[in-house]
Amino acid sequence: MLIEHGADVIPHALRVAANSGHTDTSAMLIEKGIDVHTKQEKTGLTPLIMAATECHDDTVAMLIQRGADVDIIENMLYKTALMWAASCGHTEAVNVLINNGAKVDTKNIKDGKTALIYAIIKGHTDTVALLIEKGADVYSKEKNGRTALMWAQHKDYKDIVDLLSGKPTNITSLHSDGLNNKGIDLNSKGRYEEAIHCYDNAIKKNPKFFEAWFQKSISLKNLNKHSEAIECLDEALKIKPEYAEAWHFKGIVLDRLRKLNEAI
Repeated sequence: MLIEHGADVIPHALRVAANSGHTDTSAMLIEKGIDVHTKQEKTGLTPLIMAATECHDDTVAMLIQRGADVDIIENMLYKTALMWAASCGHTEAVNVLINNGAKVDTKNIKDGKTALIYAIIKGHTDTVALLIEKGADVYSKEKNGRTALMWAQHKDYKDIVDLLSGKPTNITSLHSDGLNNKGIDLNSKGRYEEAIHCYDNAIKKNPKFFEAWFQKSISLKNLNKHSEAIECLDEALKIKPEYAEAWHFKGIVLDRLRKLNEAI
């Protein structure tokens, strides 16, 4: 690497690495002396905020372990890492931040919005469910007096209104849905290992989540792990035997394994 040959280590490199989810590179740059709190000059964005915004939860966890302030505020929109993650619907990053001490009810100093309100505005039901589960104040008001419930009603988000009103909702399912959607997005970007991590977490929360088993099989096939893909497809079909899409895909994977009789 260039650094090993005496190249200068610049703070910008850490922000780029964190923003891209390069956890090992970010850790190495910190070890080389870059301040974990290095900020963009104009925006005040830190590596932690950038990693949280992009939902690189492993990078978020590493930065916190290296001393990153979980409640630091950038000077562009006056948002914390938790606010950014909630606004983007990155439920896993929200979970990592809260589990590492992020204050769930911190208010934006400009308008009084909380992480919960940011998640509601964007309609991220699974993130809202997690924030409520973690103790977010559902009655918190912005400086203009608007509450979380007012936002949900204004946006006509019925599931979120139910959550805020305390009506029964399958929060586990909501969390697993969010993880599954994140996995689908990562798979579409070619980030198959990260996608599988999301599917595994979704399945852990809801073992009967047949779609997560199916989506995991797609990422495994993309990694040429065909036997493991078949195992996931079998799990999906145990839960939903009439799952036509899974049967079709199983045939494709069996063909790759040259098990033509089984594929037919």
